[in-house]
Amino acid sequence: MEENFFNAMEELKRVDHLIYVSLKYTRTGDVVKNIISRLADSYEFMTIALLEKLKKEKKIFDVPDFPAEQIRLVIEHYKDNGKIMQGVEFYQLLRKLNLSDYKAVHEYRRNLSVTFHVDNSPLIMDIDRP
Repeated sequence: MEENFFNAMEELKRVDHLIYVSLKYTRTGDVVKNIISRLADSYEFMTIALLEKLKKEKKIFDVPDFPAEQIRLVIEHYKDNGKIMQGVEFYQLLRKLNLSDYKAVHEYRRNLSVTFHVDNSPLIMDIDRP
């Protein structure tokens, strides 16, 4: 369990670097996609850590290998915890964004915009920092 918390923190450090260094100098859609991928990886490690806690408490027998099944179990056992449910919803959005197609507009410029196509509707992420 502690190893998954450590891995999640390491992924968040990488995300921090991507946002404050890589995105500052290389404003591309690939950097934004990589940020989303790293955030999703961090949430996956946290989900596994929660499931390992449930396994240690003997509430489940095994930690599933597939993320969709992991999410289902977390929702089933932590449905009363609002913060964990918000995290699960955000993790599900990150997974959808990570698997979807995207198009970047104004790459290498201050007003980078990345459009993701999620559930047959566009989701636009604007990167505009003065």
